[in-house]
Amino acid sequence: SDGPLDECGECHGDGWSCTIAGDVNQEQGLKVNDLVAIVHYILGNIPDCNDDCGSREVWNECFDSHQVASADSNNNGTVDILDLVNFVDDILYPETLSRNVVDEAIVAISDNGIFNKTDGFVIYDITLKIEAGIELEIPSTIIGSYSVSDNGEDVRVIIINPKIEKMLILNGEFEITEIIAATSSGYIEVVEEILPSGFKIISAYPNPFNPVIELSFYVPDEELVTLEVYDINGRLVEAIWDSKA
Repeated sequence: SDGPLDECGECHGDGWSCTIAGDVNQEQGLKVNDLVAIVHYILGNIPDCNDDCGSREVWNECFDSHQVASADSNNNGTVDILDLVNFVDDILYPETLSRNVVDEAIVAISDNGIFNKTDGFVIYDITLKIEAGIELEIPSTIIGSYSVSDNGEDVRVIIINPKIEKMLILNGEFEITEIIAATSSGYIEVVEEILPSGFKIISAYPNPFNPVIELSFYVPDEELVTLEVYDINGRLVEAIWDSKA
């Protein structure tokens, strides 16, 4: 039959038949802004459209059924972080062997934040409870976002492939309800480490030592740290650290 052609060359088409998976903005390619939109959809910041044919001021005002289907990369009827894993692989790691695949995620928790300690590709879905009014921040170097419930106490955070660094900063007390982690092999185990609330020498090995010792220390915030070694008579042997940590 004759009629107007859509972007895919189909008569009376809707423009989705030639769109690749994950291209929720129909820009003919999977890009980071597609990932960010899918993150917001998973978090509930972008709702489902009431009508696929309804008018929208912007493409990410809501997700219609075509966008939801496009975001569901494994076709299991649910859009979640496993779908994000597939899309991140396509964008950042087109060669399968170009990134480190891990079988567990390591997360360190301090009084004012959550750190990623996983040396490899991982995506996090974190649920927290906070007191109303507490501020959260995801560092600008990280791809991710969060949603806060109407009561201001329940928070869900999705973070994509952070480096080994602090990935969530909070200015008050919080309680972790759940941490889910996924990589290209699927969901993986999460190991949680609790960091001390103040300065602490974590390890000194070997002890006693002669002639070499390895020291590990922790400070809750970045600040100037001076670490000096003294002998049993109180004499300074060496200043081994005098810088920010």
